[in-house]
Amino acid sequence: MNRQAAKKVQEYPAFEHPDRVLCPYTKLCQEEDRCGLNCKVFEFKPAYAKGLYTSYSFDGLSVLLIDTFLNKTLANSGSFDDNVLELSYLIDGEHIISIDQLNRDLVYESQETYIVYLAGFKGAVTYHSERPLK
Repeated sequence: MNRQAAKKVQEYPAFEHPDRVLCPYTKLCQEEDRCGLNCKVFEFKPAYAKGLYTSYSFDGLSVLLIDTFLNKTLANSGSFDDNVLELSYLIDGEHIISIDQLNRDLVYESQETYIVYLAGFKGAVTYHSERPLK
């Protein structure tokens, strides 16, 4: 994705891909392509959080590193049709996933891990304020 496309995603509170959930709350600081590996460094907008979000991607694989402290609750919704295998380690913080097809929220807390295969997604993701997110 080029810088113009990244800015377009940031303008909307919805996401269309799992690695773009936090884009509305960040600004792109640096982007580099080297040996087929795309690296993007995002800084959180001061109104939302203090910290960085880094994305490494190549050939359908994305690795996201988040190190921030949230000033506000971050919540957005969206959907995507891609098949995604997601492995997540939450060192510190809380992450709530609401999937439209389920009758309950999935709460993911500090020191928890999950792996999930998604054949598309429609729902919402929420990160609560006054907490770190790593």
